[in-house]
Amino acid sequence: MAAADLLVHSARSEAWGIVLLESMAVGTPVLAADAIGPDEMHRALGERDDIMRVYPVGDSAALADGVVAMLDGVVAPAEEMIDYIRPFSMQSAAQMWVQRADRLTS
Repeated sequence: MAAADLLVHSARSEAWGIVLLESMAVGTPVLAADAIGPDEMHRALGERDDIMRVYPVGDSAALADGVVAMLDGVVAPAEEMIDYIRPFSMQSAAQMWVQRADRLTS
C-alpha cells in the first residue's frame, strides 16, 4: 500500500473504512466515495485535499476528476498524514475510553 500513488475506495456502502486510515498511515492519499463511514471520517478529520478527498457515491465523472486531481496535485508528506489521522490512533481511542469510564464511575 505504501508504494501506491493513491488509494481509490469506491464502495457504495461502508460502515467505517479502516483501510482508509491504513493507507494514510503509510503515506498514501485517499479518494473515497462519500458513503457513511468515509464521509464521517472526512468530516471529523477536516478538509485536506492533499490527503483525503470524497466524491459522491456513483458519480463516475467526479471519481475520474478526483483521480486526476489527486495524481496531478501535491501530496502531503507522510508525517502530515500521520498527524491528520491522529484522532483515530490507538492511543486516542484508548484515552477516549478511559475518559468515558471516568465519567461513568464518577
